[in-house]
Amino acid sequence: METKSRNFTQAPQLATVESPEKASSSPFKEFYSLLNQGKLEEAILLLEKAAPCWEKANLLGCYHAEIMNFSKAEKEFLEALCHDPDNIDTLCNLAKLYNDFFQPYEAKKYMEMYLQKEPNDPIGLFYYAVVLLDLDLEDDAYEILKRVLVINPTDVYVITNLALIILNKNKRPKVALRLLKKAASINPADSEVLFRLAGVAWELGEELTFFNAREMLQLIDPGLCAELDERTGRAI
Repeated sequence: METKSRNFTQAPQLATVESPEKASSSPFKEFYSLLNQGKLEEAILLLEKAAPCWEKANLLGCYHAEIMNFSKAEKEFLEALCHDPDNIDTLCNLAKLYNDFFQPYEAKKYMEMYLQKEPNDPIGLFYYAVVLLDLDLEDDAYEILKRVLVINPTDVYVITNLALIILNKNKRPKVALRLLKKAASINPADSEVLFRLAGVAWELGEELTFFNAREMLQLIDPGLCAELDERTGRAI
């Protein structure tokens, strides 16, 4: 399913332009050209001289976020919103910035503004659930993750996190086990899923599932497998 998903998994970033047509259509053609050449300092100096506008402020916000300068990044992103209050890229950037700098309430505010514009974006919804978990709002996060699974029923990360919430909140390991089995069937090479699956299977006494998951984990990530053995108290 095609969506307009933003990238919530990384900090706001400056991106090089892959398409010459995109660069030529931008009022910041020279800036993108310098960026593509790896001349970051020259590109930023040029950008700072440009007239105030949304693109300038958003790009400078991304730059300052990359170098971990929170106050300047926040200032630029907020200025970008003054130029274009409904811009989903900037709403996304602000949400990620606040979450990265441990301000989950602000992150929640801008995620909700973003989701008003893109209510069915599965990546945005997933990131919103992560913010809710940071605020210890597990029930709300659980409902959001269920919505994501309706939109994208094969998202391994959503399935895994839903299983973990069920374990932590509802204490229903058999339901969590079914979800983790589903996640492992979608991506059998995901070491984190195998680790969680083996752990829950061990607690429930499902030895076949445990041994199968552990065997795969041993091949993919021996270090994590050793941690599993330590936690279960059983080295094989």
